[in-house]
Amino acid sequence: MEQYDDETLKQLDSWFLEQKEKGFTIEQIKQSMIENGYDAKFSEQFVAKKTGVEPTTVDVSNNQINDDDNSSQTAKTTTTESKTNEWQTKTSETTTETLSEAQKQENFKNYSYFNKVKLIITKPKQFFDEMPQEGGYKEPLLFATINYFLIIMLTIGFGFLTYKEQITEFINAFETSMINTYAIISGLIIVGWILYIIFNIIISGTITQIFFKLFKGKGSRQATIRVISYLSAIGILATVPVIGSIIGLYAVYVALIGYSKIHEVSIAKAIGVLIVQIIVILIIFIIIMVIIAYIAYDWIQNSMNAFMNVPSYP
Repeated sequence: MEQYDDETLKQLDSWFLEQKEKGFTIEQIKQSMIENGYDAKFSEQFVAKKTGVEPTTVDVSNNQINDDDNSSQTAKTTTTESKTNEWQTKTSETTTETLSEAQKQENFKNYSYFNKVKLIITKPKQFFDEMPQEGGYKEPLLFATINYFLIIMLTIGFGFLTYKEQITEFINAFETSMINTYAIISGLIIVGWILYIIFNIIISGTITQIFFKLFKGKGSRQATIRVISYLSAIGILATVPVIGSIIGLYAVYVALIGYSKIHEVSIAKAIGVLIVQIIVILIIFIIIMVIIAYIAYDWIQNSMNAFMNVPSYP
């Protein structure tokens, strides 16, 4: 006979609902309970009670499990509230890590846009644990597109609130036809900017992937691009005045969690890879700028010499 108090059962009820919402099957939930110290018959009876399906091997009351085969199983120790809390955290992590890539992709389809944003901001480690590393580019890039559109709109909104009088005077200085033209041009600029950002995500993901591969990272290019795409959710908070710089630092932290997860490296190594990447890109940028400056200087010199050598006519 194994018995649990009402508080323990209440916490198990909450955990069970969370696992169901994440898309885990009944067998996965039951197996997780068994792996984390709960009696097999108790696990079966508990899951059966929650799903309304009669168990095949046991018949017990609400608060206890009657063990009919004491000779083959050792009685479990009484579960306390602290053990239950520890088990909930451990079970959530274990269950997620044991899911196959296909199961992660299927479960991820049940996540709404707002659920993803909430998890990325509040529980980044859990999000990247549950994020599939494959499944195509469409969904993450669409997610990033929505985020960047919101970022642009919020930036414009906060800018209008900050410089309301100046913007109003600027608008009043134009005729109606000019305002309409300006609105159309602004819309095209916004669309072009979003397309540029999406293109930049792909390029940045490819470059980042190359550097992580040089340091024995195990993640794929698609997984790296997914991290960068989902990271754009943090940018929504960065539009809020005053806290933007703080959010920027938090975004770096979240990125490191994502990279360390998909490439199976430590946070310290992920930091090292990003630092090396920044240094190398900066060096390449400086070299390119020096070459451009040299070409421009040579072109200007030749143009001036050609101008000075033009014969003058009386």
